[in-house]
Amino acid sequence: MLDDLAAAIRELDIPDGPAVRQAYVEPYVDSQGEPALRALVILDSSEDDGWSAGFTHDLRKRVNQLAVEHGLDDYVYVTPLTTEDFASRDQPEDANEAPDTSAINEAIDSDQQDGS
Repeated sequence: MLDDLAAAIRELDIPDGPAVRQAYVEPYVDSQGEPALRALVILDSSEDDGWSAGFTHDLRKRVNQLAVEHGLDDYVYVTPLTTEDFASRDQPEDANEAPDTSAINEAIDSDQQDGS
C-alpha cells in the first residue's frame, strides 16, 4: 500500500508548482506516539525564497487525500526536498571542512606558556 501511495504522489501535478521527481513513504510515529506516515517528496528546485506556502499547503493536502483514497487512515507528514537536499540529508553539515579549533589551540598555547 505504501508503494502505491508513493507512486500516486509521483503522479501529482499541482498547478504552478514544481514537478515531483520521486516520492518515498514509510511508517512513522508522531510526537504524541501515534502511528503515522512520513512522505519524502523530491521536487524540482525551489525559488531562492523556497516553495510558496500555498504550494506546500496544497502538496500536504493532496498527499493526505491520496492516502485516504488508498485506504490509509494515518496522517501523512510530508517533507518536501530538492534533489540536492535529499542526497545530503544524512551528511553532517560542513563534512568537507575541518572543524575550527583555533580557540582550543590558543587556550592550549596560553596554558603551556603560563606553565613554563
